[in-house]
Amino acid sequence: MKSLITKYLERTINDLEEKELYKWLTKDKKYIKSFKKEVFIYNEQGASDAIFDSKEAFSVFKARVQKEETKPIKINYFERYYKYAAAILILISSVFMMYHISKDTSVDVRNKVQVVEQGTKETDKIVLTLSDGTTKGLSSEEELSYLAVETTETTLEYNEINVPRGQIFRLVLSDGSLVWLNSETKLKYPKKFLKGEATRTVVLEGEAFFEIAHNKEQPFIVNASAINIKVLGTKFNVSSYPNDEHINTTLVEGSVNVVDSISPDNSILIEPSFQASFDRSSTSLSSKKVNTDNYLAWMQKKIVFEDLPFKELLVKIERAYNIVIENKNIGLNNQRFTGQFDIEEVDVVFKALSTSVYFEYETTSNKVTIKN
Repeated sequence: MKSLITKYLERTINDLEEKELYKWLTKDKKYIKSFKKEVFIYNEQGASDAIFDSKEAFSVFKARVQKEETKPIKINYFERYYKYAAAILILISSVFMMYHISKDTSVDVRNKVQVVEQGTKETDKIVLTLSDGTTKGLSSEEELSYLAVETTETTLEYNEINVPRGQIFRLVLSDGSLVWLNSETKLKYPKKFLKGEATRTVVLEGEAFFEIAHNKEQPFIVNASAINIKVLGTKFNVSSYPNDEHINTTLVEGSVNVVDSISPDNSILIEPSFQASFDRSSTSLSSKKVNTDNYLAWMQKKIVFEDLPFKELLVKIERAYNIVIENKNIGLNNQRFTGQFDIEEVDVVFKALSTSVYFEYETTSNKVTIKN
């Protein structure tokens, strides 16, 4: 936890890490004593202006966390009232929708994972498979944290999370790295990263956003099918769905090296606001500058699309809403759309789409049929 204390003192800690640090400190008084000691050392070193007296360090930190937890959630009722009107879009035009904020609960992971069931339907549950083959059901309201995991194992033990359609899940790895998993995504990862290992490696199928804890001694590698993404500490999004033609890596902060897993000489280094794209057919790598917000919108439960073919848009909608779409009007496939929606009601999406380019459709509980 020393790294989190340092991040707190340097004012680089994020909300999630702050809560993790607070939970750790409140487990035992000796941890609070260690916290005060670190504050004292930090102030003595003169790395920054003294943040506060070391004797009052924990009290100040506790007050800060509790203030954040009691902060009211603001809802824009004006935008809510007009959300249906704002949902109408035109080809190659944008629609701006409201953000929705939800409160998350947290689940700590020790040597065994304990999960509080949230009443989610069995078929909709996120599935955690432990290294011994045991499976547990999770819900998207929960969060898995491996920060406090202790192990005497000398070999890596891998767990796997499978997120179904219509769900999003957040995970804290044992090194403090944060991972957001999009719908229809699998992530295989070590329960605990071991110091003797040359790298910190995870395996991804689907889409995820990574906020990686810096460790120059142990680079972080995302194995995404045909490519490996190598980083030291950074923020980036990877989309690697099996049926997609491209594997896209979108960089927000830092730098990443995207490498062809078969031909390592085929690689590309990208900077923030750039996207590396691997073509599965030609195995070529290319990069371009992008609006990163468009590729991170799924984390806010939004669908954002820019000049996207109708066929590809339907795939996005299927994943986000956990539905099946049958398109009998194949003439629509080459139409391109730009816009965005909150992920709330699928009927709002289809009403807007069918307004911009006329088509008829019918819906059942989990299927939309676009008529010819």
